[in-house]
Amino acid sequence: MEMTRIPLDRIEPDPNNPRKDFGDLKRTAAGFSVNPVNPHEPFQPIVVVPWEGGWRIVDGERRWRAMCAAGQIADCQAIVCGDLEEADIVVAMLATDDKRELTAAERDRGVQTMLELGVQPARVDKAAGLKRGTASKVARGIAACEGMEVRQQSLDVYLAMERFAGDPEMREFIAGYEGASLELAIEREQTRRACAGALAAMEEACAHQGARIARRAP
Repeated sequence: MEMTRIPLDRIEPDPNNPRKDFGDLKRTAAGFSVNPVNPHEPFQPIVVVPWEGGWRIVDGERRWRAMCAAGQIADCQAIVCGDLEEADIVVAMLATDDKRELTAAERDRGVQTMLELGVQPARVDKAAGLKRGTASKVARGIAACEGMEVRQQSLDVYLAMERFAGDPEMREFIAGYEGASLELAIEREQTRRACAGALAAMEEACAHQGARIARRAP
């Protein structure tokens, strides 16, 4: 690992970065002007790894974008790491980058990416700020979706899939759901199923007694 200056136009972001909203870049760059050592650069240098004749960002995509948007400098100070595992890069991007709070969609993408890359669930929980054990449940929920088309690929959906892993009908309902309140929809579906079951039991009992059920009241 070494500190060196590298051209901004030879740096590229990592496509696996779950962060997509970088906020007000001009406002971010304005804070760089007070850096007495390296004017127009962030106090905390970006972190990169060598990549296809240039460099790929591990930490600091927001800072890099702000420098590019400001157009004040052609190169910047950077910490160049010899090599990092892809999974560790994703963990770093999720947990850092100026500590900007993740959106729900960014967090969900990051968690799924880390699990796909084989990151241990405990590390995923820590990097994404999740309650202990959440990533393990998400992983089981993802496994429960095998062979199914899932409309909304969010943590809420996968956690629900894990909870109803032994209920194929409910898993089909969750996979096909599109809406803002999955928990409310699940509650309503459970109520509907309970009512349908109670009605079927009542019809069976009436039929056993020879009673006829009128579908409409007189």
